[in-house]
Amino acid sequence: GIIFCQAAGDLRHSGAPLRDAGGSLELYYGSLSRSLMTLFMSTTGGVSWIEVVNPLFELDPAYSGLFIIYVAIVVFGVTNVVTSVFVESAIMSAQHYK
Repeated sequence: GIIFCQAAGDLRHSGAPLRDAGGSLELYYGSLSRSLMTLFMSTTGGVSWIEVVNPLFELDPAYSGLFIIYVAIVVFGVTNVVTSVFVESAIMSAQHYK
């Protein structure tokens, strides 16, 4: 989240013309709290990924790559934790009925 917020702030303070006509870069990454909320919402289904990736891609394609890596790690990490809870529960249940 800090990386995306810093990139948006650097662009804002550089004086370069903003290509983001809709203001979505400022909306999603204008502050650290907005950036963290955007990352949370994108991994929990609160906002579509394409809406939050497009401003990053216009800023620099590397930022959109970092975003995709973040989402992949979070989604697979949560899936792994949930799966391990069910597997552990099944093993404990099988040992109980042995």
